[in-house]
Amino acid sequence: PAQQPPAPPPSAPAAAPIPLKASNKRVRGKTPQIPDKPPDELRRQYAEYLSTCMRQMREPVTEVVDLIQRVNDENPPDQASESETLRTIAIAERKFNLSTLPHAIADAVAPAYAPAPPAAAAAPAPA
Repeated sequence: PAQQPPAPPPSAPAAAPIPLKASNKRVRGKTPQIPDKPPDELRRQYAEYLSTCMRQMREPVTEVVDLIQRVNDENPPDQASESETLRTIAIAERKFNLSTLPHAIADAVAPAYAPAPPAAAAAPAPA
């Protein structure tokens, strides 16, 4: 009988980035621990992570989004001191159809862009 070629070795799955330096592996019945860092630092890292995802044209990992949602729920952002970070997050999350920030904060730091008004009709040329 004809011999079949050996099966190729299994390829290793691509490792998911862990921007918040927390394990994004889910353990049955347990959620990942929030890293022992100030919430504003975690939000800064999340903003950088979202920017990287946009540049690489890939979706953010669900576990990271869930983790930052917990950070925001347990330690709401300070709009005054974190405005630039919050703006970056709000704009990026809109592109991914995500929302981890309270809507009032997201709209305050990065108002939704309204469509441009239609161009005015040009006046007829003088005869």
